[in-house]
Amino acid sequence: MLLNNTDSKQAVAIAEELRANLEQLPIHYGGQVLRLTVSIGVAGYGTDGRDLDTLTRIADERLYQAKGSGRNSVCGGPEEEGGVALVMAAGG
Repeated sequence: MLLNNTDSKQAVAIAEELRANLEQLPIHYGGQVLRLTVSIGVAGYGTDGRDLDTLTRIADERLYQAKGSGRNSVCGGPEEEGGVALVMAAGG
């Protein structure tokens, strides 16, 4: 997900809100209630890179850091003002 006019701090807050909302969303399947979790990595244009390949790589690395820290979490980088943030997510 690309977030235009969003700095890394804002992107992490948006990602955290998404994570928390998904966690609270009950999924009814086969007579059971399932809960979703998501791990999210955030990279910011400028502080983390200036091309899509670099931003994708860094967001992906942070996604796996989030998974490695117990899953169902958000991992972002240094804060910067304005710009574009790339957010990558995976279940778990």
